Amino acid sequence: MLITSEEFTLLSSDKASIFIQSRVYSSNFSFEIHSILLFFDSFTLGFISIFFQFCLRMSLFFELLKNPT
Repeated sequence: MLITSEEFTLLSSDKASIFIQSRVYSSNFSFEIHSILLFFDSFTLGFISIFFQFCLRMSLFFELLKNPT
């Protein structure tokens, strides 16, 4: 059983800063990315948020491959 929680909060739009909190829990697999405060322009911010989403999805995918039930 997988429980996921994601929170992406945009704190400022021009000199963009983002608070990223992602948690994934399962029976034998868990990791947390939390309290990461990044200050970048909006293009870099978009790239970083997509990158974190991609990493989270790939981690879930590999966990499902290891434990299909």
